[in-house]
Amino acid sequence: MELFYCRLPRGNFGDDLNLWLWDAILPGWQGLGQAGETLFGVGTLLSEGNLQKFSRPLVLGSGTGYGAPPSADSLSRCDIRAVRGPLTARRLGLPETVLMLDPAMLSPDVLHLPVPSQTGHRPIFVPHHTTAALSLRWHQLCDDAGLDFVSPEGDSREVIARISQADFVLAESMHAAILADAFRVPWIAVRLSDSFNQFKWNDWTLSLGVDVAAADLLRRYRWLFRQRPAQPEDRNAAGPERTPLVGETPVVAPPSGDARKRLKRLLERFRPLVERQICAALRRAKTLPMHLSDATMLAKRKAQFRAEIERVRCDLS
Repeated sequence: MELFYCRLPRGNFGDDLNLWLWDAILPGWQGLGQAGETLFGVGTLLSEGNLQKFSRPLVLGSGTGYGAPPSADSLSRCDIRAVRGPLTARRLGLPETVLMLDPAMLSPDVLHLPVPSQTGHRPIFVPHHTTAALSLRWHQLCDDAGLDFVSPEGDSREVIARISQADFVLAESMHAAILADAFRVPWIAVRLSDSFNQFKWNDWTLSLGVDVAAADLLRRYRWLFRQRPAQPEDRNAAGPERTPLVGETPVVAPPSGDARKRLKRLLERFRPLVERQICAALRRAKTLPMHLSDATMLAKRKAQFRAEIERVRCDLS
């Protein structure tokens, strides 16, 4: 069996954790299944374009959120054991009884991190990877806001360790919130970049019964951070007419290279203004309500996922 996940040139811990997570929760996974079997795990991977590349995808917690949803033909070749949340399940036409969990939430069970002390740890800010890539003085402006900056482009284990030790987490990176929740660290969802994908966040939070709308910290300056043109929902990508779920938003495309170049030029021109506004916004965000999923529901979901992992092992051995 092979592993498919999103590989970014600069790295992104929420994707890169696939490289060690499956060795820990499904040891020997490489030898399972038949030729052509491919493991789809952590990430927003379930698009028609991705599934067309593989003959036998095994889906264990992946989600939708980018690109056209899979066709019926592509889905017929999938062995779907779990998805990230109810929005993905609905978009794929799966029953409400399908198992829902982002597998990254099993990280505390397999990473042997030191027990965090009760004092001495400041809150941290973990941006979306596209936000982190902007040439701003992130460490300085976060320090001025009373936060520690943690880049999502760092080593996945080190980033998760920082999250597990934090007082609380300001998360623009969805997996920063997921890992914080898994380690029972309070988190606040915030948005800076136009790359923020509310659909993915709603998919995950609704799977655990949490209703969260990310705070748009730079609403007045949204024009500056826009990395793709605003456009109506692509009804062909959305599938047939249906009643949308609470919190559902259109599937979106990632920002284009031209849009990123435009943003870079604008930031070079308005850097002092942008840094002052971000610092002030992060300082205000620290006072927003914090979130944690229900511990009982999380434990139930994790137990169900571990049981499904064992079924996968038996079925594919």
